[in-house]
Amino acid sequence: MAATGSDFLSDIEVSYGISDSRTLEEFSAREINLTESILTPGLMTSILVDAYSSTPRDLDLFKGAAVEIKVTRPILARYGFNPELKFTNNIYRIQDRKMMDNNNERMTLQACHETQLEDARKLMSKPWTCANPSSIVSEVLTSCLGSTSNNVEPSQPARDYVAENIHPFQVISQQADVALAGSNDPSFLHFMTYENNCTHNFRSLHTMTMQNPVAEFFYSETGTTLEGDKDKGYMNPKAVITHSFPCDFDLLADLLNGINLDGGFIGTTIIENLKNAMSSALGFQPGFCSTAATLKIAQSNSNTESEQLSCPLDVQTHLLKRQARMGMIEKDKIALRMTVPWNASLNAGKVIYFERLSKDYPSIKLYGTGNYLIHSLTHIIKTGGYSTTVLDCVSTTIGQGAT
Repeated sequence: MAATGSDFLSDIEVSYGISDSRTLEEFSAREINLTESILTPGLMTSILVDAYSSTPRDLDLFKGAAVEIKVTRPILARYGFNPELKFTNNIYRIQDRKMMDNNNERMTLQACHETQLEDARKLMSKPWTCANPSSIVSEVLTSCLGSTSNNVEPSQPARDYVAENIHPFQVISQQADVALAGSNDPSFLHFMTYENNCTHNFRSLHTMTMQNPVAEFFYSETGTTLEGDKDKGYMNPKAVITHSFPCDFDLLADLLNGINLDGGFIGTTIIENLKNAMSSALGFQPGFCSTAATLKIAQSNSNTESEQLSCPLDVQTHLLKRQARMGMIEKDKIALRMTVPWNASLNAGKVIYFERLSKDYPSIKLYGTGNYLIHSLTHIIKTGGYSTTVLDCVSTTIGQGAT
């Protein structure tokens, strides 16, 4: 199926790994939704299909079949963006099949990356001795899941670890819980993006928020031309179609997650060492009503690791902070939501710049202007070429804290 538009619209090609040509007769995609998020270790691909109902076809052939999707928008190259998105997923579900009229039926194909299917069918059981989280993650992705496109950020500390018959993605999740960027930033996440034919990312909020913006967006009223650009409205990849600010700040949620008004951590960690029967309280402030929003209890081998022939567990470095860091990227903490013309250069985990100027004083930037980390996005690709990308973003200030 191919829908060809003009230079500024999107060209779409969808091909299925099915040899039975009869099954694919009069079988065409109407809309494709592609979703990625820094909170999700996989991709969500949805294809809305119309099919001539009287054609004999075996829908079971789609089960596990590969689907290759290619979307091109030539005008993006004029602005320095990547004009093409191309990737392969595997169909795992057909849903919502229903008759639209006497001759046509409509259904939705759900697809995901092959490594998501591999994760579901495999369990891991292996010990590692004094291994960095990033090295464990790299081994899981390449040796167990067969992933060929990975973006794994170096992390500390080296620890002993045993995977006890759990799925590969669970191993990576457990490494994200203890991995540190720099020396003390526990903000690693495992997520996937569609770039480079689908990429696994194991990266920290600190490093991601330090990136330069991959794109600059400006709010422009429909039909107007951005200063210095000749293209108007949807034709201009930098023009924001709609935008809103769902949550500028939430002090109550910050306090409950252990972040004070000044951005400092307020919490208590009780560390117990079974080897020497010692325990300690970190961040504890004695008193009838002390300032400590969270309480964590964990075992440690601090100062006795050599006696136990192991590496330091180092829980005192990260346990107190991770809850607070993760609380800042929950779905109800989205700072900026906007819709822009479809753009293949946008991915979860990248930084964009958004500018909003005063209508009465055009030289003054309004509150909300600045750099944002893309939390999640959905590409909505329609036949006929009018396609958009919906972005949910958080402020890059969430990456502060590493040293």
